[in-house]
Amino acid sequence: MKRGLTDTALFAGFFLLLSGLWLSVDLGVDGATQVVRAMHVVAGLALLVPLVAGTVAHVRTRLLLRPASMDMAARLNGLVLALVVLTGLGLMQGLFYYSDVIPALTRAHLIATIVLVPVTLWHVRAALRRHAGRREPGSVEGRRGLPHLGLSLLVLLVGVGSGLWLDAARNSPGSGQPVAEDAASPFLPSRALTHGNSYVDATRLERSEECGSCHADIYEQWADSMHRASATDPHVATGIDWFRRENGVEASRACAGCHDPIPLLAGQLSSEVTTMTERAPAHEEGVSCLVCHSIDNSARELPGNASYRINAPGRSILGSGAAAEALQHLGGAAHSEAMMRRPLMQDPLFCASCHQQLASDNSAPTDEEAPGQFGEWSRSHFSDQAGDSYKTCQDCHMPLVTANDPAATDGKVHSHRFVGSNHAHAVASGLEEQARLVLENLQKAVEMDLREAANQDRPDHLVVEISVTNTGSGHHFPTGVTDIKEVWLELVARRGGERLFASGLLDDRHYLDEDAYSWRKVLVDHRNMPVDLHNLAVVKDTLFERSIPPSETDVARYEIPLQGLSEGTVELSATLRMRRANQRWNDWLFNFDGRTVPVVDIYSQQLAIDLSSLRIAPSEAASDQTVELPAAAAVPAVPAGMVFIPAGKSLLGDALGEPDEQPPTRIELDSFSIDRYPVSNKQYQQFLEAQKVAGPVLKLSWAKKYNWQGSAYPEGRGDQPTILVTRDEAEAYCRWRGEMRLPSEAEWEKAARGPAGHRYPWGDDWQAGHCEAVAGMDVPDRVGMCPQRDSAYGVSDLVGGVFEWTSDSYSAYDRTFLHPNANEWLVTFDPLMYSVRGSPPGQVGPATASYSRSGQNGYQRGRVGFRCVKENTAL
Repeated sequence: MKRGLTDTALFAGFFLLLSGLWLSVDLGVDGATQVVRAMHVVAGLALLVPLVAGTVAHVRTRLLLRPASMDMAARLNGLVLALVVLTGLGLMQGLFYYSDVIPALTRAHLIATIVLVPVTLWHVRAALRRHAGRREPGSVEGRRGLPHLGLSLLVLLVGVGSGLWLDAARNSPGSGQPVAEDAASPFLPSRALTHGNSYVDATRLERSEECGSCHADIYEQWADSMHRASATDPHVATGIDWFRRENGVEASRACAGCHDPIPLLAGQLSSEVTTMTERAPAHEEGVSCLVCHSIDNSARELPGNASYRINAPGRSILGSGAAAEALQHLGGAAHSEAMMRRPLMQDPLFCASCHQQLASDNSAPTDEEAPGQFGEWSRSHFSDQAGDSYKTCQDCHMPLVTANDPAATDGKVHSHRFVGSNHAHAVASGLEEQARLVLENLQKAVEMDLREAANQDRPDHLVVEISVTNTGSGHHFPTGVTDIKEVWLELVARRGGERLFASGLLDDRHYLDEDAYSWRKVLVDHRNMPVDLHNLAVVKDTLFERSIPPSETDVARYEIPLQGLSEGTVELSATLRMRRANQRWNDWLFNFDGRTVPVVDIYSQQLAIDLSSLRIAPSEAASDQTVELPAAAAVPAVPAGMVFIPAGKSLLGDALGEPDEQPPTRIELDSFSIDRYPVSNKQYQQFLEAQKVAGPVLKLSWAKKYNWQGSAYPEGRGDQPTILVTRDEAEAYCRWRGEMRLPSEAEWEKAARGPAGHRYPWGDDWQAGHCEAVAGMDVPDRVGMCPQRDSAYGVSDLVGGVFEWTSDSYSAYDRTFLHPNANEWLVTFDPLMYSVRGSPPGQVGPATASYSRSGQNGYQRGRVGFRCVKENTAL
């Protein structure tokens, strides 16, 4: 019995020693280490009694046979062994919970084990030397020590091999389709990478709740953050859905690299897995704990568009649950080393992996010139490491906060709320603490000042200024997706409760006043049409951008009409407001279901101004003297057959029009002259004869009677408006006439609306039977058949004539300024299409309105005529 206990004690001692030494060298988190750690713990617990009993039996035997054998080496050996056992038992608390003393106990256990090896060798060597040549009956170590050592080593190797096999089985490259070795990255156009371009099993990047079992405070912070909601926030998720439908599943990877990385890295975002009409498998965790903490590399040059590399951690060989948790607690040091990659995670480039947006070709001259928060920070004084104001992304967005967390240093951790500017998400989600911190962060970033202007130089107006200074932000204010984000100033002036002036108000549908002073960006596509629905795949350039760089100030100037007031007090109220998405984009995303975006008021300020204390410029007094107008304003020089249209604002489009005729926009136009009638066959014949070319022919049955023979128009149709011409042919005719061209849509519409902006050339209501002369005709017999339909400017045949070419491509109007449009137009335009205006005799009602428009291929012949314009004809 005693020999059995001694044998067991020897085996336990050897195995625990060998496995402990393995663990002291290999502090990883792979399967082999997990198996050896589990065996070490199980062996330690299972063999604790035999080890202690065997050791006691060994001591008693030696004392009985050789009382003098308890020398210094034996006593020290027993003391160190006791330390190993006691520290090992102390570590067993990690099976149930993580304690701050575990790292200290781990170090003590390791040191005691390391010391145990030479002390044991010293003890054995001293014993063998003292009794050299003697084979005592109780001296089992000499006969059985080496076999037990060999057996322990064999068991250890079996454990290591088992761990490696389990690691390969549970943590294979991924659950998606295999990737060929020579294939391009399967995650393009996202720049995300994995080792070997392999897909990653989604379960290896999930489990944030498991992280929360130990890191409860950090998990709570992350759960309120936009990192958690990066794939599930309604605006983000729906926006990516629309992007995918417009551009394809593969194109949506550009968004997923930062917003929805888990499905991307698992190979779930391809046309073979996800359709364009079904939502891609957005992951509830968004940017999970393990997504960030698995990044082992980030682009040093030109970061952005998810320029990171993932090294996904292996899963526990025990799966999930208390046993797996306990095993991880015991490997706390290795876990910490694997999860906290310093200095990478402390580098601003780590954040720049996503917080910088590159062009669709993933290129830009330098990282500092690239758009996005990192590029803006790189150009600011905050990026100067030698300066006093140096701050990283982490300093501002992950400040130290108090936490009861095993990862805390001196009771503090870096906040995982990642507080930015998205106040709307926090409010909509009911996250009161997150909303409070976001507002506090915005107020730290900027300052606002409302004041009366030093120079009151506008007669009968009170001039005030509002300055906004970017005092604390390391990047521009605002920043990010400013093509859909809205930041603006609201100013209201009252006198005695009566409103004198207002700017920056929201209407009853929550659309912003188009004249508001706002900070925004206007993106355009290859046709220079605004991209106002955040379809970044078609963006060619930035047409307009207003933002405030760090430490700079922007000043808005307002001129408030006083309506003859010179005394009393004017009360001013100014507010700096922000919402993460404008109402138009919000309506489009959610199919005009009425939902709105919460607005955060960053600053509000009031100011009362006593008018009597100001020196406001007096109104210009009326003069009794006759003012002679300059000769240039007397009579414009108008070419024969044309009508002069004065300069000024004109309306383009109408809220009652079809979707392609909205939104209504006021446009400033220079003066011009336009043909009173469409160009006739007689006029066009002169051009053909001068150019020595033949007239148009279209080989369709309906066009037979309109076809030309050489340069001769059809017999008896000389006064008929010419048709069958292409747009280029019409443009060539206008140039031939001398410095003329086709009218723009805005010019054509202004000529039709008249000075009062009527919906029809003659007024605001359709008049049935207004001109019977052209009834039954597809093309009028001559121009000028319906003079009663002339516009107020005297332009004829705008209704009841023919369709007419314009100089503009047929595309959506500028929708930069928001408008209430519950019937959004989603047509994709053909680049060969040009706008045509006017209407033939058979059209009635709204289709004949001054704003009515349609498209025609510029190379196609049809019932389309034209008229010409000449610019700036006033002398």
